Amino acid sequence: MTHWRLEVGKVKVVSKGMTYVIIGNSAAGILAAEAIRNIDKHGDIVIISEENLLPYSRCLIPNYLEGAISPKEMLFRPEGFYQELDIIPFLGYKVIRINDKDKRVILDNGEFITYSKLLIAAGASPRVPLINAYNYSAVYTLRTWEDARDIIYTARRAERAVVVGGGIVGIKAAVALLRRCLKVTVIMGLKQILSGILDQKASELVTKALKNLDLELIFDDEVEAVVPHPSKKKLVGVGLRSGREITCQLVVLDKGVEPNIGLVQGTGIKVNKGIVVNSKMETSVPSVYAAGDVTEARDRIFEDIRYNPNWPNATSQGWAAGHNMAGVSQEHPGTVRINYLELGVPVFSVGLVDPENEDYEIQVNEKSKGTIYRKLVLKDGIIYGALLLGDTKGSGTILSIIKKRSKLNDSTIEEILEGDYCF
Repeated sequence: MTHWRLEVGKVKVVSKGMTYVIIGNSAAGILAAEAIRNIDKHGDIVIISEENLLPYSRCLIPNYLEGAISPKEMLFRPEGFYQELDIIPFLGYKVIRINDKDKRVILDNGEFITYSKLLIAAGASPRVPLINAYNYSAVYTLRTWEDARDIIYTARRAERAVVVGGGIVGIKAAVALLRRCLKVTVIMGLKQILSGILDQKASELVTKALKNLDLELIFDDEVEAVVPHPSKKKLVGVGLRSGREITCQLVVLDKGVEPNIGLVQGTGIKVNKGIVVNSKMETSVPSVYAAGDVTEARDRIFEDIRYNPNWPNATSQGWAAGHNMAGVSQEHPGTVRINYLELGVPVFSVGLVDPENEDYEIQVNEKSKGTIYRKLVLKDGIIYGALLLGDTKGSGTILSIIKKRSKLNDSTIEEILEGDYCF
């Protein structure tokens, strides 16, 4: 990874007009900066990021962890990107507070930057369970490139790893460590895997595929403690609620993420779980916008405000935010919960896949067999969710139909289930 650092105090932001400050150097922040520069050729654009790195794709972190790609292949913008767009990068600095009265962002070194328009694209951070985990250096979360680098370093001297949590990040990390020839155990408190994006049948199919990769899965149990070496500050295993102990030299925690909203405390910015934004990515405070994993926004399928953190939502929100910040009105159509995964079997999951409400109609391809499973969730001929396993053909078509809220007839639904429909 190429590192960039500009010392605050040595770099002066001299306004030629508007000063756009963007907190965040990932999908939402970068797309916003590009949209702004397309419209405003002269305004100052400042990007602030705690990570001292060029923009890279978080989606590729598991690929890097398993050794399939190099750090350079993770970059989604090239070296020279900031210079080409005349962007001032403050990398390696953390915003600790926003002063919305004086239009200032306060950095961790006490300096501040004044903005005309502000975008908060600060992302999210891993939720850490309340165990004695961080007393030991071999216990990690997986959110950043540096997290993956540190896990790789430990994995080279480890024989067994434990992953705490059966969410998307945890399962991807487990598969990546398997491919580094470690023995891996995943421990989850629920009775099925990936319950947020799979129904019971799909979960059973994915569980079988993962076990075929020699991944050990323990359900309905929890890690309660890290087991230390009796004489050294060194991890030797984990203790479970059930009383079982598992020897390991590496632990990866996956208990979900929380949006980084601490920096807006004390402001007038409305927050629920995340920062609440409207269709123009505006917050409740004038001249302050938000986008990406830090936000709650209108869900395109359910037409209410939801927290849907993922890369496609972040990019489209950032693009919309940048346009509106630069004075060109653009409505964001809403977020969608969507996941493309490779977990021993390809998986596509979007929207509502396991409804409890009987108002929804469930359609399943009756020819589904083995690891092939295709399911649609509909109401009044409109798709509210889809689940494709093994055969993900037509996933792009399904996503387009969902976004357009198209009403379908029976023959079209059958063609989609067969994977034969072209939109």
